Amino acid sequence: MIEIKVTDAKKVGDGMSAYVAYKVSTKTNMKQFNMADMSVIRRFSDFLILHEKLITNHQHLGRIVPLPPEKDVIGMAKMKISKEDEFASMEFVEKRRAALERFLTRISRHPELSKDPSFVEFLQLEGELSRPASASVFSGAGLAKLFGRVGDSINKMTYTLPETDQWFEDKVEQIEVLENDLRDLHSSCEQLVLQRRDLSQCTNMLSKSVANMGSAEEDLQLSKVLSSLSDVFGKIENIQTELSNLDLYCLSEVIKDNLLMITNLRNILSERVKVHKHWKDTEANLEKKKLLKAKMEIQRKMERIDVVNNEIAELEQKVKDEAARFDCISQTIRQEMSQLDKMRTLEIKEVAVHYLKMNAQCQQQLADLWEAFIPEVNQIA
Repeated sequence: MIEIKVTDAKKVGDGMSAYVAYKVSTKTNMKQFNMADMSVIRRFSDFLILHEKLITNHQHLGRIVPLPPEKDVIGMAKMKISKEDEFASMEFVEKRRAALERFLTRISRHPELSKDPSFVEFLQLEGELSRPASASVFSGAGLAKLFGRVGDSINKMTYTLPETDQWFEDKVEQIEVLENDLRDLHSSCEQLVLQRRDLSQCTNMLSKSVANMGSAEEDLQLSKVLSSLSDVFGKIENIQTELSNLDLYCLSEVIKDNLLMITNLRNILSERVKVHKHWKDTEANLEKKKLLKAKMEIQRKMERIDVVNNEIAELEQKVKDEAARFDCISQTIRQEMSQLDKMRTLEIKEVAVHYLKMNAQCQQQLADLWEAFIPEVNQIA
């Protein structure tokens, strides 16, 4: 059992050097942790470094590493210049806090990632975490990593795996369909958030207008009813604001996370393509060596034949190793995707139940407001 909460987002520093620190609280009975109850302070860059470490340790094995929230340059700029009272109510801060909590929760639910020493250290080591040299883009390791990614991207464009496994072929098609469906759903949710906010603002204006009418009304009884109606609309505005936040944080942002998951799936499938390319490149090198040996035998250049025979033996072993590695990563990806489907189903179920319960509570509050107001209307009817 492990439960992780990200809370108490606080702005540290002033101006463009400011950053946000989060309290990460963990309760667990997992044996890899030294304590059952832990709290540490982490900044956003710590989450990104954790992700990089997990990618380095696990992605090449075919394991799916959850993605952290994307960088938001505009949101960060607004945060840096915001005042303390403005910072606490910023939508950017809450969206990122919730996304970071989901990121850590997803890692904790993975049987292998949750055991990674980097993850354990992230949750239980008090004070600042060590930062690898590669964390800086301008370091030698950072530049090497950057060029490596560029090379991988070029390989993706220039090499196509001749797929012979129907399962993977079907899975790629499913991912395409899922991505399109999620994009449409996310777009609809964003529209829902905007419309609910517009409705809240209009209700606020209506509340003020009714209050003004009540103030101008000479009939005291009617004036009192209009004042009460203004209060009702004010409370309805608060409920509508709560619903719009529910649409955003509980629905829209979770769907956005699932869209990011598509990138994860493509990354892991690319790892399989990369392994297949290494295998076939090694096979091609083996064939070249065999052709070289045949040519040397025809030309009776026997002085290097032993060296070439050793190179052929090494390449034959490498071909076997690469073939086994390809089979292994293919099997791991199958297991990972099956596990991801189960985790995604569980998460969506939890989100849907919470969303429906909160919606039902808000609708009940609306009904209670009108039921309480009806007797006042009946007095002047």
